[in-house]
Amino acid sequence: MQKNWPKHPLTLSAIVFPFVLVLALSMGGFTDDPMHSVWGRDTPVFDILTLRAGPFPIRLLLWKFAVWVRPERPFDVMHIFPAVAHALNVGLVLALLRQFCTPRGALLWALFFLVYRPANEGVLWASTQPDVICTTFSLLALLAWRRGVEDSRWRLVALGLILVATATKLSAVVLPFLLMAHVLWMEEQTTVRERIRCAAPLLAPLALILVGYALWMAAHRGLWQTAYEPETFAVWKFLRIGENIARGLLLIRPINMVKSDAFGFLVLLVTVAAIWRSRGLVRFGLLWMVGFVGISAFSSGYIAGRYLYSASVGLILACSQLAVWADANAVRRRIAICGASLWMLVSLYCYQRDVRYFSCWGDVYREASALVRDHREDVRRAGRLAVARDFSPVNLWSAWLVRYEVGEGIETELQLPACPSDGRPCLSYGEIAEETVTAAGSLPVSGCEGHVTYRPPTLPR
Repeated sequence: MQKNWPKHPLTLSAIVFPFVLVLALSMGGFTDDPMHSVWGRDTPVFDILTLRAGPFPIRLLLWKFAVWVRPERPFDVMHIFPAVAHALNVGLVLALLRQFCTPRGALLWALFFLVYRPANEGVLWASTQPDVICTTFSLLALLAWRRGVEDSRWRLVALGLILVATATKLSAVVLPFLLMAHVLWMEEQTTVRERIRCAAPLLAPLALILVGYALWMAAHRGLWQTAYEPETFAVWKFLRIGENIARGLLLIRPINMVKSDAFGFLVLLVTVAAIWRSRGLVRFGLLWMVGFVGISAFSSGYIAGRYLYSASVGLILACSQLAVWADANAVRRRIAICGASLWMLVSLYCYQRDVRYFSCWGDVYREASALVRDHREDVRRAGRLAVARDFSPVNLWSAWLVRYEVGEGIETELQLPACPSDGRPCLSYGEIAEETVTAAGSLPVSGCEGHVTYRPPTLPR
């Protein structure tokens, strides 16, 4: 094999795409945000393009397209978009890393990004394609900006790509600030003053526009008005930054340790200290990671792996440069190889666990959706539907599932211990969704299929 294989970075994207696509399509539509299919179907295009529907026009347009292509299974279509974007991002990461590492080292870190668990939660969920697509435009913007060191026209291309990234996901508002950090610490062709003088007229107005846009959209969230925390600038959200970083580094779900405010503060403090003490690509990579994690923490306040997709690029950049530093010393090299190998093995284990977990609950969602769709006339005539034993995570689906498959105006009573005896049509999840089973993100002992049942309405005697 040639030392610099593949010759073109996008060749790697083409090679890994079938692998990513098969895994994504096997998920069956797992998501805890089933409202997107309803919003994509019911929201007028005019409201989407004029931002009356909220700050995510590209996301809604993709869902509208998916519902139009395959109305009975829009999730299958939506899985294709992040699969394409993730495969493309692997090639873009390879192209970026080749500017800092040996060709072999760049390939290894790009392949690690392919299977890195926080990166893949955004790929395996049907509703999180904005994080993946936003990262595509962010990487393209960074590559264009770096090319603009020699040809300033590419910097205008980078600004356009930032605007597209922001239309995909609001977290891209951090990009002008990250590129300014790149100007300060990554470009050494001229003095700092000259670099700032050339970059500031481009980045400063864009930063002001994007920050103003983000603040305005924070108060005009449209369809997402009730989906996020109202205290956008609450101080406690700083702790969520550390907790989300810990989740990415430790490759685990938010167990009690990761949810701890004290632990989150400690991780954030250590990360800030690392940024302060580091330089070059390590500092820039850590800033990229904290920037994307921070904006997600302030917009939602949640701890979730899917918010780490864009941030994981920064972690890969920082780690790749640390590997270059370790390679210069035999002892450091051995320690780095052992640590990276262990991290890769744990990531692969977590990856296959997530694939099995999301695929399982995707099958459950598919069964429930098909049963409601097949009996929609019964439900419409009754005007109501009882839903029994819908514990986590399926309790998040039921009302939106009924709204999508049946329509508006259906009275839905959720989380009943059993189907009621009053003759109402009833959807029951049986033994599949016991809280004790799903709390730790584990699979049901009794398997994933065949638990969901539908009981038709009965006539009163």
